[in-house]
Amino acid sequence: MATIRDLTISLGDQLDLNNATTLELDGDGTLATLSNAGTLRLNSSPNATVLRFAAKDAVISGGGTIHLQNSSSLLNDVFGGRVTNLNNVIDGDGSIGNGTASFTNSGVIRSTTSGHRLAISMGNAGVNTGTIETSLGTISLSGIINNTGGTIRAQNRNGIFLNGAAITGGTLDGSGASFGASSGSLQDVMLFGGYYVANGNTAVLRGNIANHGTLQLSAFSSPTNFQIGGGTVMLTGGGVMEGALGTFCSVLGSGTLVNVDNTITGLIGKLGNNSVSIINQGKLENLYNNHSGSPRRPDAL
Repeated sequence: MATIRDLTISLGDQLDLNNATTLELDGDGTLATLSNAGTLRLNSSPNATVLRFAAKDAVISGGGTIHLQNSSSLLNDVFGGRVTNLNNVIDGDGSIGNGTASFTNSGVIRSTTSGHRLAISMGNAGVNTGTIETSLGTISLSGIINNTGGTIRAQNRNGIFLNGAAITGGTLDGSGASFGASSGSLQDVMLFGGYYVANGNTAVLRGNIANHGTLQLSAFSSPTNFQIGGGTVMLTGGGVMEGALGTFCSVLGSGTLVNVDNTITGLIGKLGNNSVSIINQGKLENLYNNHSGSPRRPDAL
């Protein structure tokens, strides 16, 4: 392992970290900086290659590109710390973060390796005001994420798996693929395309859900739910909420669900309970418990 204080890569320059290399930036212990106007490549095959920050806060600037390959990773090992990507493009596969620190993205994070997954852990106070998107390959996204002003985009039939991610604000654009969710939550988001809750999981809804696509409970063998997370949830955007297998699909929780203009349809066995009030201004149609087809499976699962 090599340790340096800070790192600058000039425009037109490229730095390659070879297989099984770890480069640690420790700054002054409080702040470490990576000023990258060129290209930084973490070449990992078959062993892990790591860019590690060992200061409480780390800032990536310069407008360059960081490329992750295979089992390479970019992380901050300081508990409660933060990595801030101001304007770099971080692409490839591998992993970003490990749950120890939080991640702020104001640049672009993009999966670019066909058949591989880019795993992103945003931590307990993640922020995205930039873009997180698939191009080639999928993304696994976890953490508590303030996405206000940001976009999370699944495209080119390469989905994003929301691994317990709690997302507040901004846009989830699944027009070119889909979002698959294991638990987690949505609050005050705008959704395009499909958001599919995986079999046996529960996703919490809060605030205003501007659903321009499809919210689906993709159950096939176990209870799968949308949970109204207290207060009033406004369902707007003219989209669809549906279930895949009504015996297992429910909309439960506590508070009030106001369906302004969505169509709630399909195989939802239970809509509301004694703790959830339903105010319907849209459409409720074809709600039943049994089916003879197969559940729709999202690209991300």
